[in-house]
Amino acid sequence: MPLVDIGGRRLYIEEAGLGSPTLVLEPGLLGDSRAWHTVFDQLAAVTRTVRWDRAAFGQSDRGPLPQTTERICDDLHLLLAAAAVPSPYLLVGHSFGAFTLRVFAPRHRDEISGLVFIEPSMPDIDERVRPLLTSSQWDDLRSKWRHVGHPHLVDFERSAREVLNSPPLPHVPVLVLFGERFTIFEGWPREAVEALWRTHYQTLAKSVPRGRVVGVPNAGHDLFIDQPAHFMAEIIAFVEECRGR
Repeated sequence: MPLVDIGGRRLYIEEAGLGSPTLVLEPGLLGDSRAWHTVFDQLAAVTRTVRWDRAAFGQSDRGPLPQTTERICDDLHLLLAAAAVPSPYLLVGHSFGAFTLRVFAPRHRDEISGLVFIEPSMPDIDERVRPLLTSSQWDDLRSKWRHVGHPHLVDFERSAREVLNSPPLPHVPVLVLFGERFTIFEGWPREAVEALWRTHYQTLAKSVPRGRVVGVPNAGHDLFIDQPAHFMAEIIAFVEECRGR
């Protein structure tokens, strides 16, 4: 299958395993389907699992650029339909990939059985982080941020606005996973910034009736690579929870 036409463009998709719900894996800002190489086969042993390359990433054709979350969600839904991937979907989003979950799930709430956020990005990060930094720290961050994610490929700021304007999440089970090995730029107020991120995780989980936050010890941002066994244990339990809805 792996390249599927969605109407004049082809997107890469890989499907493995059997069972329901279907896990749909969404990588971080610069990631593609290869980001999940350490756990893909293990996930497919649990239930049907899909990974894909967004337009202009990996093996997929280019699409309208720059990519935004709404465009990514359009492509993903077209791809799942064209590849005849059965719902319900249990979406798993890492970092920037969490934006896709927050826009896709309200659009297609009847097709969603659960949501897993892994170290989810914060759409209002500018507004919330800026008061914690000095002027020079803020200017340095903005300078770095302008070069993150190849801005001609992904428009993070527009995507963040799309997330903030999206309807609330459907009332499905939500799991928020974060690595307890918190990293930060040198000189930043560690305790305040870490508390801000943990508040973000809790707020996301509390936005639905069945949400929870789980910290993964000895893991950083890529916790499914740092601690794959712990990650798999959480996912297996969550799949069973979603099956029992």
